[in-house]
Amino acid sequence: MQMAIDPRKLRGHVILCGWNARAPEIISRLTDEGLEDRRQTVVVVADLDFNPVEDYELPPEYAVLLKGVPTDLDHMRKAGLDRADTIIVLADETVDDPDSQTVLTVLQAEKHAHKLMTDGHRVTELRSVAELVDPEKKSALESVHTDLILCPQEFSEKILLQALLNPGVSEFLRGILSVGRENEIIEVPVHGGEHPSMVGKTFDEAMVVCRERSLLLLAIHRGGAPGAGKESGTAEEWGEGGRLDFDEISVPRLLTNPHDPADRGYLIQPGDSLLLLAHSQRPLAEMFGSPRKWREAFQG
Repeated sequence: MQMAIDPRKLRGHVILCGWNARAPEIISRLTDEGLEDRRQTVVVVADLDFNPVEDYELPPEYAVLLKGVPTDLDHMRKAGLDRADTIIVLADETVDDPDSQTVLTVLQAEKHAHKLMTDGHRVTELRSVAELVDPEKKSALESVHTDLILCPQEFSEKILLQALLNPGVSEFLRGILSVGRENEIIEVPVHGGEHPSMVGKTFDEAMVVCRERSLLLLAIHRGGAPGAGKESGTAEEWGEGGRLDFDEISVPRLLTNPHDPADRGYLIQPGDSLLLLAHSQRPLAEMFGSPRKWREAFQG
């Protein structure tokens, strides 16, 4: 059967490596039409004896299977690794040591991306997301500079405890964690060109502005969008010393319901990002610009 998508022609897509019970839902959410401009094209690289696009009724114009082993760099190249935006490595629970396979896959991808950047053939950095079975193995992935490490077991235990202590938590989480649905958590970059501008505002001040547009500010991600404002030059106009150098931004840090005086007094700067609870993308697009621009800001 001919593939509806040719991975050789893709750019800025997601490569999903491996397969487990969580894969169909992940792909379904990433390709959901409700995401509008943030909708992703996903290339699945896995050694499967079935076609998940057909079996799980995934949109064939946004999802495709490339049968192969993720640890094989040739298969990853065929999936467009040199042009992909993100690689997601799922824990293959059918093998004896899924975490070792995950680490190897991430290592291969990161080395390949680094070589491409060194040779000058790549203009964006590959974002790597990896899933681990054993939280104790985190250090192995941290050593290869993985951007995001997820441990479902760790999350499930914490959510279970919260749900037991606070009965409304499970319904709350179900509502806000639905991608492409009402009241979704969305991260947006601060670049200085928002209307009204978020630059120079404290958490409390920004929260008031957001509520006027039916948005709820959950957190400020300091340095979360290092590429924001670079082209317009607005970044040079801000900073405690009068100027802000993007190369000197501190390690990203999340401010959620800040209570410490220093955190409450922190002034939002270009290169930060905001985590918002939004019921639709319209107020976000009106305030922060097109979602298509957001990816560039997050890539740095």
